[in-house]
Amino acid sequence: PPRSTRKESSAASDVYKRQLVNQPVILLADEPTGNLDSENGQKIIELMQRAASQFNTTVILVTHNPQIAACGNKHFEIRDGKLTSI
Repeated sequence: PPRSTRKESSAASDVYKRQLVNQPVILLADEPTGNLDSENGQKIIELMQRAASQFNTTVILVTHNPQIAACGNKHFEIRDGKLTSI
């Protein structure tokens, strides 16, 4: 699929910033970097990491990208319909 434009990437970042304004306890993100270029994808991940550290937000992120997954401190996978820690 085509990568997003810079304007669309900025809009994606704005969406996450608006979600973090109220310092949520939990942030759910399904493939948050999937349609972004690598630079803007990294900005989104850094934003989520700051939320986790500054607001003590639990970030639950779903991704197929091993580089993005490596940013987390706990990892799980669903295999054969079962959730397991890896």
